[in-house]
Amino acid sequence: RGIAARCSSYVEDAQMDWKGQKLAEKLYRWILVVTTVFGFVVGYWQEDFALMMQILAAGLSLACVVRAAYLRAGWKGTKGKETETN
Repeated sequence: RGIAARCSSYVEDAQMDWKGQKLAEKLYRWILVVTTVFGFVVGYWQEDFALMMQILAAGLSLACVVRAAYLRAGWKGTKGKETETN
């Protein structure tokens, strides 16, 4: 078998986990929104811009770790057989 045949069989076997991807995007956005609001409120209350930026950086880091963990291994129970193309 040639390279093209091996690649085409790999592409045919690959499936996108649409439910899991949607969940990962939703969690990523919610983590960013919540930590942004929390960081702004705490920074305003303490009158400390550096503290606000540290909270925002921690929220971004957490969101990236959650997203990377999903992309690496996926989450159990999210593997659906949806054939959605959007």
